[in-house]
This record gives sequence, structure tokens and C-alpha cells, in this order.
Amino acid sequence: MTRDIDLVIELCERDVDRITRLFQQDYYIDRDMVQRAVREQAMFNMIHNALVVKVDCVVRKETEYRREEFTRRRAVSIAGQQVFIVSPEDLILSKLDWAKESRSEMQLTDVRNLLNSVQGLDTVYLSRWADRLGLAALYREVSA
Repeated sequence: MTRDIDLVIELCERDVDRITRLFQQDYYIDRDMVQRAVREQAMFNMIHNALVVKVDCVVRKETEYRREEFTRRRAVSIAGQQVFIVSPEDLILSKLDWAKESRSEMQLTDVRNLLNSVQGLDTVYLSRWADRLGLAALYREVSA
């Protein structure tokens, strides 16, 4: 699997200064990158100063699929804190989307590993959204 932390977050323009202030003591974070990511519904990253761990913050896009993905997130407890994680089906779809243009072997390997290791995947959901997102051929390729 890839070696960073990926977060999908809901941010708007008024949150830019607040999130920058919140993390700037412990993380390298660029306010202009955050602002651009919010404006373009894109991604910015933060790097923990001491641990040198990169956190990719993906601003949630306002599309039908991304709204549904957000409702399917799953609550887990990490160190006593409730954290929401993406469903395995939506992680697969996101990795397929990232790999669509780049043909990133790392993303495709991640997808194959998820398909082979996660029990009870909702393959109807996967097929439906892969088709609607233009990922059906790539999904079939990695599923074979």
C-alpha cells in the first residue's frame, strides 16, 4: 500500500486560516496550497515536522459520487478517538480513478491487494460506480 495518510475533508474558504493555524506548529503546511485546494476542490498536503509523515488532504468534490462516498464512510476508534475511514469499495474506486491516467502500478497493485484480501466487498456497488465513472474497463482488468 502507499505510504502516507490520505484524508478526505470538507473545507470551505472560511476554514483556510483556521486549519492552517491549527496545524502549523507541528506540520509543514502552506496556506496558499490550502486555499488553492479549497477553491479547486483539489488536494494539499502537510508533513509532520518530527515524524516526517506526509498527510494528503483531499478536499471533497461536490459530485454525486463523492457525496455518496462520504455517506458510506465508516467510523472506527483509533487511540480512543472516533475517526471516519473510507469504505473499501470507495478506496478501490478512488485508486482506480488515480490510476486511470497515470497507470500507476502502485495504485493498481493496491487495488488488486484490496480485491483479494477484503471479504464481503459490495461488487454490485463497485461495478455500478466503475461504469458510471468511466473505470469499468480498468476495474475488469484488475479483477481478472
